[in-house]
Amino acid sequence: MKALRPIVMCILRNIPQIEDKYLRVLVKDRELYNDTDTEVKRQIWKDNQSLFGDEVSPLLTQYCKEKENILFDHQNLTNLFFSPSPKVRRQGEVVQKLAHMIGSSVKLYDMVLQFLRTLFI
Repeated sequence: MKALRPIVMCILRNIPQIEDKYLRVLVKDRELYNDTDTEVKRQIWKDNQSLFGDEVSPLLTQYCKEKENILFDHQNLTNLFFSPSPKVRRQGEVVQKLAHMIGSSVKLYDMVLQFLRTLFI
């Protein structure tokens, strides 16, 4: 019942530890998965590295393309590749999205580091 879906998703978002059987249902149904809040997806991603990789990989690629565009921009005489402070870099859209996806999960953070090492080193 689609009418009740927002209520169910709100309840799930506020449950600190969802049982695996419910998480599996969310993973199997792509429409349900897409409607799920990030807080619930974090619980799914902790046990599903490939699904997390599918979510993170486009963001990492986007970040690299943005940096390449800045670095190789011949039109811009004041190259801003090296000049932004760490505070400015942390406020970037892609970095904010990644930080939101990871939350306070050390496991998800380690997965992102593993993806970075695998894809770009």
